[in-house]
Amino acid sequence: MSKTHERAIALLSEKIRLGKNHRWLLDSVFTVVALSGVVWLLIHYGVADEEARWPVAWQSGAMKIHGLAALLSLLAIGSLWPNHIRRAWYLRRNIGIGIALIVAATVLIVTGYLLYYFVSEATHELVSILHWGIGLLAVVLLPWHVWTGKRNHRKSGS
Repeated sequence: MSKTHERAIALLSEKIRLGKNHRWLLDSVFTVVALSGVVWLLIHYGVADEEARWPVAWQSGAMKIHGLAALLSLLAIGSLWPNHIRRAWYLRRNIGIGIALIVAATVLIVTGYLLYYFVSEATHELVSILHWGIGLLAVVLLPWHVWTGKRNHRKSGS
């Protein structure tokens, strides 16, 4: 491999890593999405009582926060395409978990949209379970992706 090619790969590798502010923004948005979804799940399947009013208000509030954070997460995911995803794909770095995250995000976007606009009562529970199941999986995949990327970065020395 030529020196120029090695230098280009080193520069691309450097640009895969997210900047401090970008990372903070992504961490914040994805944390709010995850926490609001988990709060909704806990209230809906755990403490929701038809006679008590507070769980209903908290469940509604959690859903509103979740929806807003989900919209912001679309921007956050979009911000990853130009540099992080394209360069990692070119260099074949951490792409297995990266592809799993892209698929998970796509399923979450589609099922979230379906739940809000299109799903009938007959299919609502099934789509809902798919949505939160993939959401919980994404909560595991994202830190794994970050950890693997950092580990590989240290190993390669780039």
